[in-house]
Amino acid sequence: MEKTYELTLDDKDSLTAIGRALSSKTRLEILKLLNTHKLNVNDVAARIGIPASSAAVDIRILASAGLIATKLVPGTRGSSKLCYRSTSNVTVNFTTTDTKYLD
Repeated sequence: MEKTYELTLDDKDSLTAIGRALSSKTRLEILKLLNTHKLNVNDVAARIGIPASSAAVDIRILASAGLIATKLVPGTRGSSKLCYRSTSNVTVNFTTTDTKYLD
């Protein structure tokens, strides 16, 4: 089941993680690809034309931000990390409840 994030300026850790994840054109390409496919790291790398090691780093950043999820599945030589989209929407409300910023 896909999640929807509704964040405010008080959600500093989540906002910075999502901002970092979305700050790369390659990671945006991975998100577009996982929008319609569940793929392992090697397939992601092959489809967007980057080394598997680079794809693994980008996938880890996207997963840390909660935008995608991964799970280990049996592969031809051990296990394989299957990647898929886990978040359908991120909304940022530019509000705060921090009283030092409120008049």
